[in-house]
Amino acid sequence: MKKLVIACTLLCITKLYAQKNVVDTTQTKNLQEVLISGSKTAEQRKRIVQQIQTLSKAEIEKTNAASTAELLQNSGMAYMQKSQLGGGSPSLRGFEANRVGIVIDGVRMNNAIYRGGHLQNIITIDPNMLQKTEIIYGPASALYGSDALGGVIIFASKNPSLSTNNKPLVKSNILLRTQTAYLEKTIHANCNIGFKKIGFIVGLTASNFSDLRTGKNFNSRYGNWGKNTFYVNTYNQQDSIITNNKVHILRKSGYSQLDAFAKGLWQANKYETHKLYIQYSTSTNINRYDRLTELRANGKPKFATWYYGPQKRFLTSYNYTNTKLRKYADVLNLNINYQHIQESRIDRNLYGNAESRRFENLNILGWDLFATKFLATQHKLTIGLDGQYNNVASKAYAKNISTNVQTPLDTRYPQGGSHILYTNAYAQYVGNASNNKWFYNIGARISNINLNANFGDTSILHLPFTTAKQNFTAFTGNLGCSYITKSAFKISLMANTGFRAPNLDDLAKVFETPNNQVIVPNTNLKPEYAKNVELGLSKLFKNKLQLETGIYNTWLSNAMVLDAYTFNGADSILFNGSYAAVTAMQNQASAIINGIYFAANYATTKNWQMATTVNKTLGTFKNKNTTVPMDHIPPTYGRFAVKYNATKYYAEAFCLWNDTKFMKDYNPYGEDNQKFATQIGTPSWFTLNLKGGYTINKFISLQAGIENILDHHYRT
Repeated sequence: MKKLVIACTLLCITKLYAQKNVVDTTQTKNLQEVLISGSKTAEQRKRIVQQIQTLSKAEIEKTNAASTAELLQNSGMAYMQKSQLGGGSPSLRGFEANRVGIVIDGVRMNNAIYRGGHLQNIITIDPNMLQKTEIIYGPASALYGSDALGGVIIFASKNPSLSTNNKPLVKSNILLRTQTAYLEKTIHANCNIGFKKIGFIVGLTASNFSDLRTGKNFNSRYGNWGKNTFYVNTYNQQDSIITNNKVHILRKSGYSQLDAFAKGLWQANKYETHKLYIQYSTSTNINRYDRLTELRANGKPKFATWYYGPQKRFLTSYNYTNTKLRKYADVLNLNINYQHIQESRIDRNLYGNAESRRFENLNILGWDLFATKFLATQHKLTIGLDGQYNNVASKAYAKNISTNVQTPLDTRYPQGGSHILYTNAYAQYVGNASNNKWFYNIGARISNINLNANFGDTSILHLPFTTAKQNFTAFTGNLGCSYITKSAFKISLMANTGFRAPNLDDLAKVFETPNNQVIVPNTNLKPEYAKNVELGLSKLFKNKLQLETGIYNTWLSNAMVLDAYTFNGADSILFNGSYAAVTAMQNQASAIINGIYFAANYATTKNWQMATTVNKTLGTFKNKNTTVPMDHIPPTYGRFAVKYNATKYYAEAFCLWNDTKFMKDYNPYGEDNQKFATQIGTPSWFTLNLKGGYTINKFISLQAGIENILDHHYRT
């Protein structure tokens, strides 16, 4: 999806009580930085072996992104795939979608219907309410369970501020933002009320995005590639193909979103803390731009409509922390959470009357109880129990747009209802030698996954079974050590594993792919496993220059891949009015992913700083006797920035760039969708961008920026 091209951003923050000016903290990042992702409790970076990158509250505010997907992409921390403006699927080390873990305030977002294709769930997290973001790269199942193959993205929301005296602490902020690339109109407001022991923070963000405008400077070498030459309108139940005279405007790509947030904190005493967190996110319909530009063999559009219905996510969680149980634990943490998720997808073929409507409702209960004990000054052991119960209900029907008559339709997931229960026990040890040079990380997890799917009435699909039951047990772990010299040179060596258990999307989905294939259930699926070895090097030079690099190799075994299959003895079936080849997810592949990363931060003076990141990943998988590129592998990408920070203002010039993904690097069977590329693949691109901010007074600050100054057309 083409990204925004020229964006002018205005940020107005009104504060009832003065706060300190936001100062970039990147140049002060060093081995003393405190992380939470490496052991679930506060830990210095130098004691964590795996590669971790962070975004502070100040950096999040300066990025001033329209969505969390844009936040991660503009920071250079993750590669972002987009099939539509209202989307964003992060890729970590060549793994994407259901092979990447997402956590918000300790709550696992991955659920029973996270698919192997591209996901847009991450945009339901409001970046305006984030305190910090951490990404732990590489398999991390020992701490975070199933799906954490490429890594885990961990979001922490803002906490209420408490008063330090007898007067209530009241703070409020109002943010207004507009961007010309999609005529964004966003308003955000939050308010904090804090007493000595009790505090509350509430926030609301409303955004409206019009059609996306891409860069006008198209490369003539690729003809009409990337140009939106047509769109379909429907009036009085009649479809018309409309010529788009402004080919750089992606028609029907706009949408609106509403996010609400509330958190309460009760500091019962010096040692006990209670938190109650509520989040709600909803959107309007979000068109799948890629599907709406698909053409049939006759050159006509395939679809008249194809959109996701309002994506609704409700989350509430209770968190209890106790730091006084000295005899048993130094930290005890309990999190109990509930999520309700509604998703839908609606499509209709061009000139067709039948509109397919499929709906999913999920009710998810999760829990995490862990205790941390400091065995000595340099040693910390965390032991925990966590789990998640997913209940999924699916319904579907076809609606005649002329008569409004509804007829039965096959559901995306079993219509009789399904559930998955994850139960896990884990332990993580972080320690170091007495000389404070050697550091060790050791972790292990045992997981049990129980799946039960009820297909109910199978008269539409004529399934040979009505239920599917599976029960798995998986073991994963990590072992790593690092050595830090007096000159702040750090060398790390890590071996870790991850797993992903089949979920409903893998095992029980019935789905038509864009390649005229139908995916049918396979009840014989087993978990897939990733084994990873990694060498990391970092060096801090005189607290001015920070260099970090590393190389890794990941082996994926028992990999679930989509391949030819037979259904009731046939290799093709009649589906939605036409014959389609039968496929199913199967454990018959292995993969090798290797890559290298590099990051540098250089504070040339007190005010000037340069920073760059580069990531390169290669991956192939072998299916039977065929070796092909692995899907989801991004091209080499990176970011380079020059920053200036002063007391009242700052400025940043940065370049985002992507290398070419050649056609030979595309997976011909998976999710790479090479039909949307040019004859050579997806061309390389770069954007030049400039942004800055100025604090007018203690109540108001302004931000403005120009993105893609050269107005290049490009596509991620």
